[in-house]
Amino acid sequence: MARPFAVVTGASTGIGYELAKCCVEDGFDLVVAADEPGIHPTARDLQAMGAKVDALQADLAQPDGVEKLYAAVGGRLSTPSSPTPAAASGKASWIRISTTSCGW
Repeated sequence: MARPFAVVTGASTGIGYELAKCCVEDGFDLVVAADEPGIHPTARDLQAMGAKVDALQADLAQPDGVEKLYAAVGGRLSTPSSPTPAAASGKASWIRISTTSCGW
C-alpha cells in the first residue's frame, strides 16, 4: 500500500518544519519547500526519520517557484490522501492552507 503524501512549504524552520516532522511521524512521504538552502539539510533530517522526502529550494511568491513546486509534486496529489499543510515566513502564499492529520 502506498504511503500518504503531503507538501509542506516553509519547511526549513519554525512551524513548517514542525508540520513536516508531524507528517513524517504520521507515516507521510513529503515534498518540502523553502526559499533558502536550509531546506536540503531539513530534508535529510526528515529522511532519517523514515520518510521519502524530496526537497525544493524555490521562492513560491514568484511564478517560476510555483512552477518548480508543481513539477516536483508531479501527479502525486491527483488523489490526495490528506489535506496539504503549508507555512510561510512573511510572504503570502496561494497554496491552500488547511489542518493536517497530526491531531491539530
